[in-house]
Amino acid sequence: MKQETLLERLRLKTHTLHKLVEETSISKSLMNSELTRDQYIGYLQRVLIMHTDTEKNVFPLISPYIKDLAERQKSDKILRDLKSLNSVIKISNFDFIDKEFQATVNFSFGIMYLIEGSTLGGVHLLRNIQAVLGREGDVPRLFLNAYGNETGSKWKNFIFALTDYEKTSSEKDADEILDGAIYGFKRAYELFKTN
Repeated sequence: MKQETLLERLRLKTHTLHKLVEETSISKSLMNSELTRDQYIGYLQRVLIMHTDTEKNVFPLISPYIKDLAERQKSDKILRDLKSLNSVIKISNFDFIDKEFQATVNFSFGIMYLIEGSTLGGVHLLRNIQAVLGREGDVPRLFLNAYGNETGSKWKNFIFALTDYEKTSSEKDADEILDGAIYGFKRAYELFKTN
């Protein structure tokens, strides 16, 4: 019997949590024909928390393994989108990276699976956001279109880096990567379900 790859295990283990995130009211609003500017701002405020914390805590740990990590930083793009929307940056007491975070390369790779996967999914969100909010004028989309035409290749390059890393990893390492991905999705759910 063929053994599941790490990528297959990641998809399987995070599937239910991924659906929970998609079922939050903020996620549903992004695909709704009644999406408002304020809902889009609320979404950007939340992902700013996620990306700021990830860039501060996760990026330093995995920088030796992902060569184009600097190009994957998105917090500055989110800030520019919020500025274009004339939004005041809210200071939140929600920490995406909390005390349960394990400061290891393995755990961090799991969190990056969430981060890079959500960037891939952002392209689908952008279509609806552009269609609905675009009626009012230009929609700031630096974040959702962070990689532009390179979105697919950036995802593939991340998967290549993860697969290369896995080749020298133990089963325990793979389990820690899974734990990091599960942690990331749980934190995203907590972040998105808050008012």
